[in-house]
Amino acid sequence: MNDQEQPTLSLGEAPKRLTVKAGGVPQAWLWPLLGLQLLVAAILIAVWLRSNGTAGVSSINDHMLGELKAAATALEDRSLHAEAARTWRAYLDANLTDPQRAQILYRAGKLAFKAEDFSQAVTLLVQAEQSADDGSDLKAKIGPLVVDCLRRLGRYGEVGRELSRRVEAGGDQTDQGKVLATLAGENFTEADLDRMIERRVDQMLSAPGATGDAAQRDALVKQLSSTAMRRQMLEEFLQTELFVRRARELKLDRTDGFLRARRFLVENLLAARFLAEEIEKIQPTDVDVESYYKANQQQYEEPKSMAAVLLELGDQEDAKAVLEKVESADKFKKLAAERTGKADSKETIQPHRIVHGRSDAKLGDVNELFKLSVDNWTKEPHTGSDRKRFLVLCDVKTPARTPPLSQIRWRVEADYRARKRREISDRLYRDLMARFDVKVRPIEASEPAEPQGKLEQPDEQDQEP
Repeated sequence: MNDQEQPTLSLGEAPKRLTVKAGGVPQAWLWPLLGLQLLVAAILIAVWLRSNGTAGVSSINDHMLGELKAAATALEDRSLHAEAARTWRAYLDANLTDPQRAQILYRAGKLAFKAEDFSQAVTLLVQAEQSADDGSDLKAKIGPLVVDCLRRLGRYGEVGRELSRRVEAGGDQTDQGKVLATLAGENFTEADLDRMIERRVDQMLSAPGATGDAAQRDALVKQLSSTAMRRQMLEEFLQTELFVRRARELKLDRTDGFLRARRFLVENLLAARFLAEEIEKIQPTDVDVESYYKANQQQYEEPKSMAAVLLELGDQEDAKAVLEKVESADKFKKLAAERTGKADSKETIQPHRIVHGRSDAKLGDVNELFKLSVDNWTKEPHTGSDRKRFLVLCDVKTPARTPPLSQIRWRVEADYRARKRREISDRLYRDLMARFDVKVRPIEASEPAEPQGKLEQPDEQDQEP
């Protein structure tokens, strides 16, 4: 299977002011569009006159052909794909001997595809294929696009026959590996599955928080290339493909609800893509990262912490009786180890790390424990989470510190990128507000709802004089 050729969107110079009348079109577009329509109409009349033997048209026709070609290019530059395709078609109807006929038909077919007029696109592409020279590179480009049009039209039987026809005609064939599934004559091979895995990896690496380095990519490819994951991805593909095919057969992709939802998704995706393209232009240098680190060292400061040894008491156990057995820090550790069953083993008890200013899952509020000095322990039980009681020994204290940049560079660079992302987003928003002359009116507070019906008036005797 071939990846769909993604349409390329082009944004022309925005008007400085958009004035829209109710039920009308923007004035900035009205006259150019009207002029293009008049031009096309005039050329078509000239072509008709020429076909009926009217004298004096040929000299005018050459000039008009140039204008029609320029009009088609202008419409294409403004992303008016359907109008541009029709204008190119009109140009070819008026100029049957253009040596670039096959290329122009292919160009018009792609424009019709972008306009989602797939029937017209197939017609233009087939004509382009017939006009192209045998063995030309253009035919290799046309074939996959024709198949894509048929698929978008829901003509899956024709898709299989088209692929078979191209194989019989000697189309370019490469080793695609083992055929994993066949859908209406269309093969899904190991190579297709490999491409799916690569696209899935690229999507995962482009997600926020992903580092995107070679090591992470290799790890993801290895994970998704396992037999179990390949089987799962094949099942996911088949299910999605079958659901899509049935939905197109039912014309669900033509319903108003689907078109609205797709427009919403496309607009959000396009906005996100625009912002991503702008952000990718900013690549932080070593100087940028170092400057950001120096200006924001306080946010990377690690608070003081403590390695504490915990001795948990029973529900009714007397803390004083336990403390009488504790004569030193070593005795405390030994007693704590006995309670965990590690006193006779070579394994030493692992201290419990607590951080100043942070609630601990086992001990709860730990700020009071930082008053202990090293090798000292609490003389009263400390009540932690779940009402459990502990005697706590301060084993090691670590003062607050700011780690060097070399240890947290990845974190500093991520924070720098996040800040630049916010700055760029805000700047672009302000610039585009001015570019498109956006005026925002304040939202007024809604009026309180009027009470329904009449309020009962108090009786005169109930009113105060």
